[in-house]
Amino acid sequence: MKYLWIVLAILAVLSPLMWLRPSPGQLRVSRIRRQALALGLQVQLVPAADAEASEKHPDCVRYLLSTSGLQNGRDAEWVLLRSERRGEPSPWPGWRWFRSLAPVETVRKLGAVLESLPDDVQAICRDRQGISIYWLEKGGEEQLLKINSAMKKII
Repeated sequence: MKYLWIVLAILAVLSPLMWLRPSPGQLRVSRIRRQALALGLQVQLVPAADAEASEKHPDCVRYLLSTSGLQNGRDAEWVLLRSERRGEPSPWPGWRWFRSLAPVETVRKLGAVLESLPDDVQAICRDRQGISIYWLEKGGEEQLLKINSAMKKII
C-alpha cells in the first residue's frame, strides 16, 4: 500500500510536465515554419486577408516572399480570396478578387499557378512587402514547397 502511494505521488508530480510537451501537430507546424525560413519566406501571424482595417486580431498565418529588392517591388496591390461570395468575380472558379484586381501580366501568372496550390490556401495577395499566401498549414513540407514555387512564379 505504501508503494502505491509513492507511485501516485510521483505521477501527480510528473503529469503537469507532460502537458508542456508539444503535440505532434505543433511539432509538424514548427518543422514547416523552420523550413519556410530556410527557403527565405517570412512566417507571420496576421489578420485574415479580407479583414477590415479595424480588425487587428491575428488569426491567420501568412507566408511572405519579400520583393523589396526587386525592380517590380512597387507593383499594384491586390488580394485574391478563395471564396464563393465575398469580392468580385475572377476567371478562376472558387477564387474572387477582394478590393482590387491584379495587373494583366500577373493575372496570367496566377492562372498558371492556382491549380498547383494546396486546397487549404485561403488567399494570395500582393502588397508593399511582397507576395503573400495565407495558408492553414494542414499539409506537410511538400505543400510548402508548392507554395514557395508558386510565389516565385508570380513575381
